[in-house]
Amino acid sequence: MIGPGKKIFEIPIYFQTLQQQAKDWHTRVDDLLRYIENASRTKLSDDQRQKYTLDFERRKWKPWPYNDVMAWTYLVADGATIKAYGNVWRSKRVGNRTADRTFVEWGKLGETWVTYMSNAEIAHAVGDMLDQIGRQKKFRGRYMDREAFDAVAPHLDWRGLMGLP
Repeated sequence: MIGPGKKIFEIPIYFQTLQQQAKDWHTRVDDLLRYIENASRTKLSDDQRQKYTLDFERRKWKPWPYNDVMAWTYLVADGATIKAYGNVWRSKRVGNRTADRTFVEWGKLGETWVTYMSNAEIAHAVGDMLDQIGRQKKFRGRYMDREAFDAVAPHLDWRGLMGLP
């Protein structure tokens, strides 16, 4: 059992999916190579294209997914309730400068009562709550990475974790 108000799980919310990130990367590299060819008025060789692509990747791009975390949802056990809270980065718009991000508390995003549920029902109810959070306007079009949660949640002793009989 964990104490009341303790975090039991954290789930990151990314600005975009891996597929969207890859598409954006290819677009930016193509734009860079096209710009260099236009500026130099010569066609780049394959070696030059590879050199500029690697340079772009090293200097301007960060590996997915950690450069695009825009929020965190965390689950808290509070008696017979599991509550979801969130932290979001403070910014008026999405930008590329990830080092300047400051995360602030966003407050409660959802809760579910689990008093008479089995462990499997609790896992399902918490998953449904996360689905509802993901559909909120502020997260629409974003990617909630539930891979770890979905792998672990069905196997947790939720009732024991929360101190329920």
